[in-house]
Amino acid sequence: MTEFRGFSRRQFLKGLSAAPLLPACPERAVASRGAFLTSFHELAASERKRVKIRDVQVMVMQGASRNYTLIKIT
Repeated sequence: MTEFRGFSRRQFLKGLSAAPLLPACPERAVASRGAFLTSFHELAASERKRVKIRDVQVMVMQGASRNYTLIKIT
């Protein structure tokens, strides 16, 4: 595995996966949520109960080497 400035690719990806769980500013973050989840919940609060899923349509297309699944939610 290639080393880049003392970090392997695996260590770099582990660090990226933990980043959303770290609080951005400790006085604003909730103990059980990270910075990403805190800001997501703040943004989602105004949209809560405003969206209804009325229909889900699925279509599967068969390609030469794989299948493609298309999903439409209205």
